[in-house]
Amino acid sequence: MVRRVVVERFGATDVLDLRSVDIPSPARGEILVSVQYAGVAYSDLLMRMGDYPGGPRPPYTPGWDVVGTVEAVGEEVDQDLLGRTVVGLTFLGGYASHALVPVDRIAIVPAEVDPQAAACLTLNYVTAWQMLRRVADAQAGESVLVHGAAGGVGSAVLDLAAALDLIAYGVAAQEKAAAVRRYRATHLSNAQQTADVAAKIGGFDIILDPIGGRETWRGMRLLAPGGRLVNYGFTGMLGRGPIMPRIALHLLALKVRSLLAGDRRAVFYRVSTAARRAASAFREDLMALLDLLAANRIAPLVDDVLLLGQAAEAHRRLESRTVQGKLLLNMRA
Repeated sequence: MVRRVVVERFGATDVLDLRSVDIPSPARGEILVSVQYAGVAYSDLLMRMGDYPGGPRPPYTPGWDVVGTVEAVGEEVDQDLLGRTVVGLTFLGGYASHALVPVDRIAIVPAEVDPQAAACLTLNYVTAWQMLRRVADAQAGESVLVHGAAGGVGSAVLDLAAALDLIAYGVAAQEKAAAVRRYRATHLSNAQQTADVAAKIGGFDIILDPIGGRETWRGMRLLAPGGRLVNYGFTGMLGRGPIMPRIALHLLALKVRSLLAGDRRAVFYRVSTAARRAASAFREDLMALLDLLAANRIAPLVDDVLLLGQAAEAHRRLESRTVQGKLLLNMRA
């Protein structure tokens, strides 16, 4: 049997229900993974509340990313994968003891790599890597500013910035300053500090923005000539009525303002879209990150590891904005 968390309906954490169901069989191009760790992401909260654009309708099992052992393979999948430890991007279904994963969204975990650290890569680090390398085309010596710098994606950006020889600045609450400085980044705690630094250095070459709305427009004014802003979320637009129409208007405005910004550029990035459109690039980037991890060139920050039955507690912790780095669920404890 598979133990899994099911979102029964949109709502608060009490809609997360732990169930047991039959073990599924992988379809063509899929593998069945006996999950060791699954990641918990802020987008899981948005999906649960019905505020994630294009998100699933209940009932469904949340969970973007897993690490575990391949237990079965579908048609047209290499049998040599059986018994191997892999990381994979599920989009949905990760909060479970077993998960189905498309084979084009997995990578084999080297024996010397800690599975907990590997579990941080599939969603958070691929998002950070693709924004820096594939979208912003970051070059050594450039400056990068990231908001939410102590969170899962934010801390991944800072970690990769150090590996790529970028000059990193991280915006986070004062109590999270140590998590920012862990990666040799400069900690900024408010808009005035950020504006002062931008004025001092002539603007940021790259800004990574998960907030949206007014913060995006403020960020565009802080870009250096030739600067690039990558908007990858809308956390600052929540709680003010229906969000979908406002997101649509925001994305339209982002395109228009980018066209009017001269040599400065602003774009929107979403890892799920990128993985679907370019699965080979996703897998290439995931394998590159595993190589960096195996070489000890990156060091993911794990905030805590909870049990599957504590998924609601994991969501409450993310809602409290106290999490630093990645939250994981352990399926085998």
